Amino acid sequence: MVYSFFLLLHYYTNTLFMSATIISIGNQKGGVGKTTLSALLANSLSQDLKMKILAIDCDGQGTFYKYRKNNLQDLGKDYEFSYPIKRMLFKDLHDHVLSDDVINNYDVVIVDMPGALYDLDGDSGTIKKFIAVCDIIFLPIIAYTANISSSMEYYLALNDIRMRKKKVFDMDLDIYCFLNRKRNVKEYEGIRELLASYGLPLLKSELSDSIEYQRISCEVKSLMKSSTSNPKLYNEYGEWVQEVEEKIMLNKKKNQ
Repeated sequence: MVYSFFLLLHYYTNTLFMSATIISIGNQKGGVGKTTLSALLANSLSQDLKMKILAIDCDGQGTFYKYRKNNLQDLGKDYEFSYPIKRMLFKDLHDHVLSDDVINNYDVVIVDMPGALYDLDGDSGTIKKFIAVCDIIFLPIIAYTANISSSMEYYLALNDIRMRKKKVFDMDLDIYCFLNRKRNVKEYEGIRELLASYGLPLLKSELSDSIEYQRISCEVKSLMKSSTSNPKLYNEYGEWVQEVEEKIMLNKKKNQ
């Protein structure tokens, strides 16, 4: 990745006094729960932890934004949501998240971005430029061979961007993997040890494979305030959100 003088100047000017932490839940493999977890996290950070959140949907399917459109139809345009969500083309994302209106007015920006590290024309520059201004990327992993292989490939690409960002800007891009949609099956035996042996940084918390997560992600209430009767979800999800919050606060402290 080549950084011009003007890009360096633009980056430092907009991030020197940055307050918003830019995060994304990413993986190039479909079906790992990126959008579901982005929606759940936005509700939890804004309602349970009282953070000022902005959500941006840049994924081609636009599922995250469709959740809000459906909520608007059900609840009406006068309903006060706990956070705003914007639908945006990926090419416009980089400049928007670095604008004063975003950086100075939100605690956390959650971006639901495409899985692939290149656009429809095969260009990776736009997406990599955005990832370079991200503060944290959380990478969900499902324990089967194809997903692990794809996740490893994605992590290595992110890690390359992370090292370049550190070298050029002396700023951190934190990457954390975690087990999602976990089942009590043989495939998960020894999976943490396997991923650790590859050098992947793993969160301690894990999330089960439950349709309840997807159902609640479409609602306007956080999972901790939802009507689910499954105590296991409360416990494991609460631990995951707490760990995510800790990583966000750690990143803010490092990048002050």
